[in-house]
Amino acid sequence: RSFCRLLCQVASQLGFTVKRWPVEDAPGCWALTKAAKRGELKDTSAMMLHSWHGGYEKECVPSWDFYPLLEALKRRSLVVYPSPELDLLHSAKRYRSKFMAPTEFLTMQRHGHTWKANGKDLAVATRKALKDLHSAALAVGLGTENVMLKQGFSWGGAQVTRLRPSEVLQYLSTVVLPKLPAQAVELTVLLQAKVDLVAELRWMVLNGELR
Repeated sequence: RSFCRLLCQVASQLGFTVKRWPVEDAPGCWALTKAAKRGELKDTSAMMLHSWHGGYEKECVPSWDFYPLLEALKRRSLVVYPSPELDLLHSAKRYRSKFMAPTEFLTMQRHGHTWKANGKDLAVATRKALKDLHSAALAVGLGTENVMLKQGFSWGGAQVTRLRPSEVLQYLSTVVLPKLPAQAVELTVLLQAKVDLVAELRWMVLNGELR
C-alpha cells in the first residue's frame, strides 16, 4: 500500500491523471479486465495485486484471473508494473539459465475429464521428460535417484516436492491434477534434477546494464 501511494504521488507530480481501481476478489478482477478490453484504461498502467483467499489452496492470485488482466492491459497501455518483459526475463533466467540444474517442462492441458502434457498422452510425455532429465543430469554429474517437481503459480516452496522418478506420474495424476479447479485448463510443472545446495541466480544493474 505504501508503494502504491508513493507511485500515485509521483505520477501526479509528473503531470499524470491518476485513476485508482480497487480490486478485492475474482469478480472485481474480471470487471477490470473487461474495462481494459473496452479501452477504459489507456496510456500507462500499474497493477498492484498480491493475494486473496478462496477455495483454491494457493496464496497467490490465480493465473486464470491474473494473466487475462495483464494481457488486456498490455494491449491497451504501457504496463510499468509488473513489467511483462522483465517477468519473462525473470522466468527465463530462473529455469533456462545454464547455471541452473537440468530442467524439463510439462505443460498439461485439460481435455474434458482427461489431461494431456506437451500435446501427448500424460504418461507418454512424463516418461519422455524423465528420460531426458535422467540423461541431462548424468551429463553434469548430478544424481538421478530423486527429482524435484515444481508446480507453477505457487509461492514459498509449498508446491515443491521431492520424488523418485517412478512416483512422478502417480503424483501428478492423484495429487496435483485432482486439486485444480475447473477454471484451470492449463498448468506447467517443472521436473528438475536435485542438487544439494541451491543459490538463486539474481539480476543486478552494473554500470547501467542489467546483468
